[in-house]
Amino acid sequence: LRSPVIRTTCLLVAGLILVSLLVVAWSPARIGAASSGATPTRPAPRAELAADQLLNSARLAGDYLARQTREDGRFIYRYNAQTDRMVRDYNILRHAGTTYSMFELYRHTGDRHLRDAATRAVDYLLAQVRPWHPEAKTQSVVVERGEAKLGGAGLALVALAEYTRTTGDEQHLPVMVRLARWIQGQIAEDDGRFIAYKYKYPSLERTDFVSLYYNGEAMLGLMRLYELTGDETLVDSCEAAANYLITIRDGGLSDDELPPDHWLLYALNELHAVRPRDLYLDHAMRIAHAMVRAQLPADTRPGAWAGGWGTPPRSTPAACRTEGLGAAYPLARRAGRLSDAAAFRLSIDSGVRFQLRTQIRERAEANLRNHARAVGGFRESLDSWMVQIDYVQHNLSSIISLYEIVRDAQ
Repeated sequence: LRSPVIRTTCLLVAGLILVSLLVVAWSPARIGAASSGATPTRPAPRAELAADQLLNSARLAGDYLARQTREDGRFIYRYNAQTDRMVRDYNILRHAGTTYSMFELYRHTGDRHLRDAATRAVDYLLAQVRPWHPEAKTQSVVVERGEAKLGGAGLALVALAEYTRTTGDEQHLPVMVRLARWIQGQIAEDDGRFIAYKYKYPSLERTDFVSLYYNGEAMLGLMRLYELTGDETLVDSCEAAANYLITIRDGGLSDDELPPDHWLLYALNELHAVRPRDLYLDHAMRIAHAMVRAQLPADTRPGAWAGGWGTPPRSTPAACRTEGLGAAYPLARRAGRLSDAAAFRLSIDSGVRFQLRTQIRERAEANLRNHARAVGGFRESLDSWMVQIDYVQHNLSSIISLYEIVRDAQ
């Protein structure tokens, strides 16, 4: 660099590089996006997840759940895959949701081993059903540890409806009708709200417990029974509850204040298919777009977090959101909202990619004590080796949702 000519040439080249970088950085398009507050366009994945890849992951998850199903129909509820130790705990709502996901997978695979395990889980669930009270034998509830919950009846309906749909066996319809009648009786006639989420049983004393998800679980249960029976009163009840949630509970909330309620998205999709009101469509689109905006983008660091939600992201919150988006996707397409559907599909794909990083595969990266038991399960997060049945349930259901989208597009 002692030559004046060489020194001058180097300075000119450096200046040109700097100017070109400034032009790109301050281009009108970038300035407009920054000043308008618009959400940056998400880069499309390099290649879509293939249908066979998704179904293989789902099969692994189903095999895990089948192995965790005891002879009496109970699941090994919580499991530390690193230490190969089971944790004593239980939740009948998660039992019902897990049973639903197993029959959902059975519908695609026809795996008799999976069906047998899921049928044992149905038998255990039915053993927890009790009459609401001696004078109300037409209504039933699901009871666990002296409590009857709205979500318990709702998810029992969802599970039993999937059993009936996939097997063609209608023997449990009378129980399902009694569960539905109890749910319908919990809807206030004046405004459509559910009057209580949890009761003590058998005293029937109301508690102050509130759940975000029980509303959607109960509504979805009613819609799934309607698909089997055609009873329009079930849709009437679901519609009353939806009107309350949209206009009163969520009334006045901004889009990003809306709760990320995946069960409500399931229910609104199915309600709108029968009674296509813009109220249901618009609310579902608002919830779904809020989910998309909250998703960690592709350039997130560490890169393994990309596609998740929250910091650090966990597998089940991600799966619940991709489940919800999986319900919003067909709703958007049915309503002709194709750009919305495309955005949801990209978000689902990115979310499921994150979720698959938490699944314990055939060749695990850690030295697990009992790899054969753990394989197929979904870990709580990238930093935790805890596996719980609802972690697997939600991940399985969301992967099946994306599998159906990819398969149907082929």
